[in-house]
Amino acid sequence: MPEVTEQSEQSAGNIHIASEPTTGPSRQRRRWLRRSAYVAAGITLLIAACAVYVWRSIEVLPSPEAIAKDIDAGRYESALKSLDQAERFYQKTGVLVDPAWIWGERGYIYSRQDRYRDAVAALDMAISLEPDAATYYQTRGIAHEELGDMARAESDFDQAVALDPENPVRYRERGYFYQNVNRLADAVSDFSTAIRLSPQDGALFLARAEALIELRDSGKCDALPGVEFYEDDSITVR
Repeated sequence: MPEVTEQSEQSAGNIHIASEPTTGPSRQRRRWLRRSAYVAAGITLLIAACAVYVWRSIEVLPSPEAIAKDIDAGRYESALKSLDQAERFYQKTGVLVDPAWIWGERGYIYSRQDRYRDAVAALDMAISLEPDAATYYQTRGIAHEELGDMARAESDFDQAVALDPENPVRYRERGYFYQNVNRLADAVSDFSTAIRLSPQDGALFLARAEALIELRDSGKCDALPGVEFYEDDSITVR
């Protein structure tokens, strides 16, 4: 029997040990790491895809300023398309867009297009979503007035004033309404309040002067205390 030396045992031992990996992951661990890498890559791609979708949605979403410019320029159909796009984005994401504002802008556009019934319906929606917005009541009041529903128009103008009592525009619009329904003393009173709030607005003085002239011509001069009419057609308001 051959003698087994210490070197032979060490060599045999080295050969035996070398047959088992001593560095790096095992085959099972390598598979686990590979699967983890695939999962991580998949999650990264999903996040990137979502980011691109949101970025593209935001990029093409018209800004309120752009929509306002279209409205001011009379490009109503373009503005309505943009509002529809904004509404779709809100329905998908629930963010970035105020639905009350969308309906309010639609109501304003419909009113400018003489689509007063559509305007009332849109503003009903806006008010249901934001019941403290004076502008919506004022715009709806104008639509009701154009439709001949004076009771509802007056109610809306009153509500606009109640919600925003320091804004001269609320009194001006209600003053025009009073003037149109021949409540001239009330019209002069509202125009005077608007002038007190905005004394630099020359259009308010003109509106009050027209109402005063109508009041004088109606022969109901006594209906308005603080106003004096003279034979030379001059008028003094105290």
